[in-house]
Amino acid sequence: MQGADQQNFGMEPDRGTQIMIKRFIAIGCMFVFICSFIACENMNDVNTANKAESTVAASSEEKASFIVDTTINYTDGSDNNWTYGDQKKEFSTADNCYVRIGCKAVTDKDEGVDEELQVIYKFIGIENCEVELADGYGIILVLDESNVKEFVGALYPKEENKAEESVAVFKYDPSEEGSMTLEIIYDGRVHSQYCKRNTVYFVKDTTQSKENDGEH
Repeated sequence: MQGADQQNFGMEPDRGTQIMIKRFIAIGCMFVFICSFIACENMNDVNTANKAESTVAASSEEKASFIVDTTINYTDGSDNNWTYGDQKKEFSTADNCYVRIGCKAVTDKDEGVDEELQVIYKFIGIENCEVELADGYGIILVLDESNVKEFVGALYPKEENKAEESVAVFKYDPSEEGSMTLEIIYDGRVHSQYCKRNTVYFVKDTTQSKENDGEH
């Protein structure tokens, strides 16, 4: 009897049992594969979320932005009575006219402090009026065509409480009646809403003409 038990103990499982064992092994392997796949997918989701958070963090750390406060004043050269560009539009052809352009550049971040910003001073109408730089540092003539002149300068932004005005003064020397359009154009890092456009007109001095007629 003992020999029979030993003989049965040493016998291989029958075919049905082998099939069941293989099925269990296959199911176990499939289960492990599915768990591994789910774990990988979860890891990918975590990585994607981390990348998204990094992107959001990077976008929140945007580059410095800039604003420029621009003032335009005129005088006919006879005194120091500078007028705002929208208060006086006509000047006599008998006198020189000066335009004072003040630009104050401000940045909202430390990284933007002293970052060079380009400013273009564009004059349209030079056929009847000569334009030349009277005051201003680092401003150069870059374009002189039949009816247009362009000068280029630079601004160096500061924090709001430390910003200082950068001033340029140009001289208008009109030869006859006409108009002069001034455009202040900043580079692409400054929103176009801060650019300026201003026009003045040169007319004959009728009072002076009458006085001259009376002398003859």
